[in-house]
Amino acid sequence: MASARASAGAPALSEEMPGVDAVTRVFAGGAKAARLALVDGLAGAVVSVGGRPMAVFSFTVRDNRIVGIDLLADPETLAELELESPR
Repeated sequence: MASARASAGAPALSEEMPGVDAVTRVFAGGAKAARLALVDGLAGAVVSVGGRPMAVFSFTVRDNRIVGIDLLADPETLAELELESPR
């Protein structure tokens, strides 16, 4: 089962939420503007404003399926991440 959870500063979720409804809620609205990225070398997506990351989605993948999504929006956490475009 897929789940979604958010870090401090990410308003979409207040705690871990399992299931399709949680994933749908996370990707409704602003996440549509996300671009694929490698987040610390792993699958993810980034929402940027003016070239500055505002939110990062980090995916947990098992057996070629996304089973978890972490929404990161805390500026201090974002500053510590290594973000790059996938090849």
